[in-house]
Amino acid sequence: KTYDDVTIDNTTGNAYTVWMKTASTMPSAVIFPFKYNNKPVTRLSQSGQTSGFDYRANLTNVYIPETIHFIGDYVFNKCTNLKELNIPSSVRQIIGTQTFGASGITKIIAPGCQTFGNNKNYEYGVCYDAKSLEYVILGSKEYPFKEIKSVANTVGYRQFYSCPKLKFVNLVTENGLRSDVIFPASEANNT
Repeated sequence: KTYDDVTIDNTTGNAYTVWMKTASTMPSAVIFPFKYNNKPVTRLSQSGQTSGFDYRANLTNVYIPETIHFIGDYVFNKCTNLKELNIPSSVRQIIGTQTFGASGITKIIAPGCQTFGNNKNYEYGVCYDAKSLEYVILGSKEYPFKEIKSVANTVGYRQFYSCPKLKFVNLVTENGLRSDVIFPASEANNT
């Protein structure tokens, strides 16, 4: 189904995925639906599919409902004026190529996120080239963080590549806060 260039697809039979169908004009604020046809909307973008929300320089505000569990490829890629994003605790997976790539995002706080990154054979991780990104906090006591996927068999490799302002990545795990560096320090500053 398509409504105002937004595609809502029943991919699982009992839930929906939402993404932009065309490259038409987008307002500066987007509110994602939490329900469609009495079924929850649970995913932003399909893994491996360009979302259509990418390249939206005018996008400044986004509301993600508590029904969303998954944020996939390119969802906010090159949304250069999107600085902050409230990621609800319902989001368990942020697995995508350049989900926040080259965006203006300054912080990522995802208290429910248990899996971050992709392990595809791509060079570009979730935050590739997010030059304004300063810090990332993943997981919470209620939803402990489990894994950062890797590219090239290195933990967290390239998920934060070319993020020169990145100061820290904190993971709240079953064993408490893990704030040690989980990727080569040179990776974040590599431009």
